[in-house]
Amino acid sequence: MSVLQRATRRELVRQRWSYLGVAVTVVLGVALFTASYDAFLNLESSYRRTYERLAFADLTLRGGDVAAIAGTTPRPDGIAALTIRRTADMPIRVGGDHVMLGRLVEVPDDGRPDVGRVDVLDGSIPGGAASRPSARASAISVR
Repeated sequence: MSVLQRATRRELVRQRWSYLGVAVTVVLGVALFTASYDAFLNLESSYRRTYERLAFADLTLRGGDVAAIAGTTPRPDGIAALTIRRTADMPIRVGGDHVMLGRLVEVPDDGRPDVGRVDVLDGSIPGGAASRPSARASAISVR
């Protein structure tokens, strides 16, 4: 055994807790990075599935006479669906004293819009034109 090997072995024995601490720190760091990256990939995959399942809009236009704009503008290639809706921004009271700004968005009579579908977990979507107040369309969603 050479002098260098003996010195290395002696150093490892004397400082074993320091080396062990560094090794544990590196292992924990790699494990934390791996878990964080896996969580990021899972979230990204969930976003992608939800985007496709609920047909989220790629583009939303607001303002003006959107029905006239949608009716006169030729549909460019690549647009799979177009939905025109009425929207209203209004204050909503939550929990008694907390007020937030909420957005009401019209759902078509059949309950299945081409763009921006609704995911109803319990109950059903109110249907029928009679259940809606009369208002001018205010948004176009394009997919």
